Formats: sequence, structure tokens, C-alpha cells
Amino acid sequence: MEKLREAHLILYLFDVNELSQAELENDILKLPKDKYILQIGNKIDRDENENYRSKFKLTQDSLFISSKENLYIDTLKNALVKSLHLPDVQIHDTVVTNIRHVHALQNVKTSIENIQRGIEMGITTDLIASDIRHALHHMGEITGEITNDEILGNIFSKFCIGK
Repeated sequence: MEKLREAHLILYLFDVNELSQAELENDILKLPKDKYILQIGNKIDRDENENYRSKFKLTQDSLFISSKENLYIDTLKNALVKSLHLPDVQIHDTVVTNIRHVHALQNVKTSIENIQRGIEMGITTDLIASDIRHALHHMGEITGEITNDEILGNIFSKFCIGK
């Protein structure tokens, strides 16, 4: 139950041949109310008369599949993607899937914003250098390279930062 409370999405998978509508409703009532619950009826391939269609009341949060026969798996995949409320991803977009990399990139962004503010405010270069070091360190967390003062010296030798 603790993991259910932590989840953003709950997949409730059930056998359409073994469970009744009343049992399904009873089980759903036991789940956290503030979570999105996708009800997935499985093993429709074993129900030759397709009784599951009349046996279970369909809601927008339920669908039927056969994992064995690979029936409606694409519908399930689409429902999962839709539940994430993600913007459309184009073929040329960069997608970061590692949470550690996401955090590192957020830290890089913060450091770059601090650098930009420092330059606009006329902060001394040694203080700006500290923010540059932070940005480079966080980039190194992604690339596996931890930067050193040589790189920082190289940056200052090639760019004129206001006085």
C-alpha cells in the first residue's frame, strides 16, 4: 500500500475470466483515490464469446488486452503515454531519461543563470568563475569528466567578461 501511495499511476491488471464486476469495483475502492488508475482486463483471447464486453462496465480508464496473443497492446501503450501528459516528442528532440542527468542539467541551468546575472550586475570575474566551475562540475556528472582549472583558464583566455 505504501508503494501505491507513492505511485503516480496504478495499473490494475485483472483476468476477465476470473474476476466479476463486483470484485473489480471492490478492489478499485481499496486503492488510493487521488491516483490515476488504469484498469486492464487481460486474457480476452480465452473468452471466445467476448462476454467480457458485457460483463464489465467500460470506463475511460479501462481497456481489454490479450498479452498472450498481443491483442490491443498498442492501445495499452498509447494509454500509458497519454497518462503521463507529456508534450509531443519529435524525432529530432533530445529526451533525457536518466533522473540523475535531469538533476545535473537543472543544476547547470541554475549555474548559467547565475553567471548571466553576475555578468549583467558587473560582479568580479573571480565570483563568476565560481559559478562557471559549478556548471562545469555538473556537466561532468553527465559526461563522466570532472573539469579542472585548465578548462576554466581556457574559457577566460578566449572570452572577455566585463570588468
